[in-house]
Amino acid sequence: MKSYIPFVLNFTIPDLLLALELGIFVHPDPIFPFPGAYVRGLFRHFGSFGGKFSMALMFNTVAFAISAQCYCIMYRYAMLMDDLRIFHGMLRPTTWIFVYIGKFTFAGVNTYVLYKMTLEGDAATDDMISLYPRLASSYEGLNIPDISNSVLIYMQESVDVFTLSALAVVFIGFFTAEFVSVGCIYHILKKLEEKRRNFTERTYRLHRQLTTVLAFQLATPVLFIMCPITISLVCQILNSGFNASLGQYAILSLDLYGAANSFITIYFVKPYRVYVLRKVSKLITFISCGLYTKDMIDVNLEATSRSYNQPRKRANSVNPASFKAEMAFKPRTSIQCPYVY
Repeated sequence: MKSYIPFVLNFTIPDLLLALELGIFVHPDPIFPFPGAYVRGLFRHFGSFGGKFSMALMFNTVAFAISAQCYCIMYRYAMLMDDLRIFHGMLRPTTWIFVYIGKFTFAGVNTYVLYKMTLEGDAATDDMISLYPRLASSYEGLNIPDISNSVLIYMQESVDVFTLSALAVVFIGFFTAEFVSVGCIYHILKKLEEKRRNFTERTYRLHRQLTTVLAFQLATPVLFIMCPITISLVCQILNSGFNASLGQYAILSLDLYGAANSFITIYFVKPYRVYVLRKVSKLITFISCGLYTKDMIDVNLEATSRSYNQPRKRANSVNPASFKAEMAFKPRTSIQCPYVY
């Protein structure tokens, strides 16, 4: 399972990077109902280049995350195949080099297309002026914002070859990755049943839990990425504008994508769930009783353990270490915090 670590990191890093982009580096602030957003994050210091780069970076990060999820599923399928040549081939450094060459080539093409789709400065202002008569009839009190000293991401309303290219990349690339992933999930579950006798019960259960996690994670790109992107592109094609609810939904959905993947992993994989619950329990104990109660708790546990082990018959059947660990998570009504009077 150690060979799975690079694939997990390759999947986790884009999730973390997307959250950092939305919260720190880009921090988009939508301009309703115009198809754009101010760049409030650190990239605003790069001027007009920061706006164009922000759009390309977020789009490519999402593409990297979806492709990395597909790689994780392919890894688990290759690991269960009778012929392990594909599995060993996926672990070779040469394979990773070619994969990343392809990913960065794809990112370069996407960056060029998105660069042509975004407007800046006077071009963005002119587009807002052209949209104003149509949008003013639906939004009372609408004013054209002053963007002269602002860095923004602004998508042009006209449907041209670049918009259609972006639409094709989003849908064809996404559904190809989903189709491959669903097929691999089906064959993984089938192979697990065929080879169940070759695994211990614990190993089989862990494999099945990890596969279930990946299966549920296939739905997160649909809910948190494809839905807001599709709605945005449809609004752009129909020239219907963006309202506040739609813009906030798009940003929150993208930001929740990584959190949803992490929550699914922790919830469905028992070792992860137990580990997190133990850490949360220790944190709650620390917050509620403070550092100075640690010795008090240990003394109380030792006394309880000695009194529990006094009967000779029960002492032979109780492991003090396991008993101490068990008691550590039970409510301790007799423990008083030193700073509570």
